[in-house]
Amino acid sequence: GFSEQRHKDFDEVLKVLSTLRGRKGGCINMDELREECLLTNLGLGGPSLRAVVWKLLLGYLPQRSGDWDATLAELRGNYLNERMGFVHDTVVARESAIEVARRSLTREGQPPQTEDVIEVQRLLDQINKDVYRTRPELVWLDDDRMRAMARVSRKFRLGDGTMVIDIVHPTTHFDRMGRILFVYATLNPGLGYVQGMHELLAVMYLLFCQDHLLRSETDSSCAAELAEADAFYCLTNLMAQHHRDMFL
Repeated sequence: GFSEQRHKDFDEVLKVLSTLRGRKGGCINMDELREECLLTNLGLGGPSLRAVVWKLLLGYLPQRSGDWDATLAELRGNYLNERMGFVHDTVVARESAIEVARRSLTREGQPPQTEDVIEVQRLLDQINKDVYRTRPELVWLDDDRMRAMARVSRKFRLGDGTMVIDIVHPTTHFDRMGRILFVYATLNPGLGYVQGMHELLAVMYLLFCQDHLLRSETDSSCAAELAEADAFYCLTNLMAQHHRDMFL
């Protein structure tokens, strides 16, 4: 069951980290970690182990494992805080403009009247088209979309029946991936959103959603929020370290 798998994943992570943690200061030896990933299937282990390894390699988790809890609490708070987090400043504070922009993307919607709504609509339109093309072979992701379509008002659907992502009150993985991309583009106006970013993001976000150490038996929405925050920072670091120039 769920609890059994969670304990199994936890033991797997502890076993691997114990071999990579240096004697001095309890830090992960990053050179050894990279070597293990190249020479073994370390990066292809269970979802919990892969999530930890990827977060380490992308610089999201510090090398000292004893600092992980404090680091995660701080960074996730910076992203999700209801009053001053990145989501609040870039999404919630613009809720009215975003709702108008969502409606304006549908056939029944009215053309946007203000520069802010025009900007939001342009960005949402780009992200919306790409997000719903993400990993069509994943049945569980497609099921997520179908369940949401049964709940969402038709005023937020396009002519072909496709929904317009809801980044203010997300209920699906598509909404959350869209929100990550919207926040990233807003915080990085010099680059914005470029087609293809959704594919980089999806690999990380969908993995983190399957992390048994992150998921809760009773509150899947909370786990999805944490996966969203983690994926945002990993995308940011990945773009900064390796891929930003590819999208300029």
